[in-house]
This record gives sequence, structure tokens and C-alpha cells, in this order.
Amino acid sequence: MLLRRGHELNDEDADIFFVFAERLSNYSWGGGGEVVRAWKVGEGNNLCAKLVDKNKLGDTQFERLVREVENQSRLNHPRVVRLVVVLETPSTAFLVMEYAKGGDLHNYMRRAWRKLRRRLPTDLLIRLFTNMLLCIAVLHGAGILHRDLKLENFVIMNMIGDSVLDLEDPDVTVCDFGTSLDTRAPEGQALTRGARENTPGIGTRAYMAPEVCADRAHPTKKTKYDSKADMWSLGVCFYVFFGDLLPFGEDGPLPSGYDPAIVRRVVKR
Repeated sequence: MLLRRGHELNDEDADIFFVFAERLSNYSWGGGGEVVRAWKVGEGNNLCAKLVDKNKLGDTQFERLVREVENQSRLNHPRVVRLVVVLETPSTAFLVMEYAKGGDLHNYMRRAWRKLRRRLPTDLLIRLFTNMLLCIAVLHGAGILHRDLKLENFVIMNMIGDSVLDLEDPDVTVCDFGTSLDTRAPEGQALTRGARENTPGIGTRAYMAPEVCADRAHPTKKTKYDSKADMWSLGVCFYVFFGDLLPFGEDGPLPSGYDPAIVRRVVKR
């Protein structure tokens, strides 16, 4: 699954034909790419694909994409969205992976709020969060820091029907490894600024741990952090589950935008 700039589909890819369809509206994740439905011709299996325009990626972003593929493909576990294959044209990378019927947890929570006008039952929230903890245990057990944990990067594999309460035994997996870091990689693998373990500002501001947040007055400041930063982000998810809002964000249920002042507010706490 090695990514290369300007790579053409070759003879090894000739027997792999996929149909790519509409954009998935219940997926918020995807980082620098668009997520669409996908099917492998002749098999009819439900898949999705993250489409990335390689021409729009700088060297740092391209290396991050390579690391995303490496780390996700190495984590062969039911709690991690399975990367099926990576296809490429000279301009586009297609990361084909499992399709989650329920979409991501961010959209799921928004649907629940609109339908119920209240938070989900406590027992269901606990089951969902237990699944999330299991996901992170798999990552950290393999030496992987995700570095961008948020509701958008957890997906529900087994949603049945349209009811937000049709989840007696939720199957939640983690996805989007664009900012992930393999802490067990050989010295010197993480060469670019965006891939260094101690680079501040990696992730989504509203979910960042204080040690990750970059001081706007000192953007080059470096702070050492580890798996505890992922656990902070998971704690923010837990807060949203029971409070219906972000602890350092705007008022109201699950706001879609984040105030830049969040960084300072997190650090002050």
C-alpha cells in the first residue's frame, strides 16, 4: 500500500475494479479528502473511499498521507476501520475501506438531538463510550498515538434503520489516521514538522490537551506529550455525550465551528 506521487494504475491493479458513488453526508471525517460510497465490482460489498487530490498536497501533507496509510493498514483489528486497498492515479489517491452504516458519532449525536430534543439514554452513552475506550486501547497497545480524537473520528458499523435508538449493542470503530504517529517507529522516521511527536497544535482545537495547544504568541514552541493527550481528547468526547456541548467551545448543542480563542481557554484551565 505504498503511496507514490504520479503513480499510474498498473497490471497488478487491473483485476481490481471499484465503483465510486455519492458523497456520504453522514461522514464528517476525511481530513484533506472527500468520503464517498464504493463497491468492488462482482462482489457487491459495502465500502467507502477517501479521495485525496495529491496535487494539492505539499511535501509535509503527502508524508502525512503516507503515514496514515501505513498506520491504519498495520492496525488489523475489529476496533479499527479496515483499510482494504489503496488505488492511485497520477493525481488522486483512493483509500478504500470498510463502510460504517451509522456514519460518525458527531452526526449520530446531531441526529439524536434533532429527533429526541434531549440527550441519549445514559446506558446507551456508556455502551458507546466503552467501545471508544476499547478502540484507543488497541491503538495505544500498538504504540500508535491518534492525535486527533473527536466524535467525527469514531464511526458506528452496525446501525439498523433510521432510529437513533436502534443500537442495543453498538459496534464503534476508530478512523482517520492522518495525524497519527507510530511511537515505535525507527528513529528518524518522523522527519516533517507535522509528524513530530512534540509538535504543538496537532489535532482539532476544541479537543486538544493543554500540552498540545500551541501558544499563539509562540507558534514554534514545542511541548512533549504522549498518549495522555489522546485520553484528554476522549474526555472531551465524554463531556459532549452528557453535556451536549463542547467544554471549551460555543454554547449550544454540538456546534459545528470552533472559536480560535479555544486554544487560550484550554491552556488557562
